[in-house]
Amino acid sequence: EGYAFALQLYPHGRNSSPYVNYMGITFHLCSSPNDGLLEWPAGHRQVVLSVLDQDPDVIHRMSLSRSFTTDPNQLVYGKNDTLQWDKPSITGSFSSFCN
Repeated sequence: EGYAFALQLYPHGRNSSPYVNYMGITFHLCSSPNDGLLEWPAGHRQVVLSVLDQDPDVIHRMSLSRSFTTDPNQLVYGKNDTLQWDKPSITGSFSSFCN
């Protein structure tokens, strides 16, 4: 469709999270040349995150997959007037992960 997403991996968690010693994965929208052609907010888009355990012993593997669907009405935490999945140039800030 043309939407650009980025993933960020935190192997030891984020300092701002109560789960500092746990791995964290986040995904977010990035600006792209297609932004002017796309429908905003980017609602009802599905993202599937999978973490594969490559333990040599199949019995001990503990892979994990999670599916997320973006909610077009979800607000940015702490900003009651900003939609989470609106155009990145409106809702976000610069992220070097999107380059």
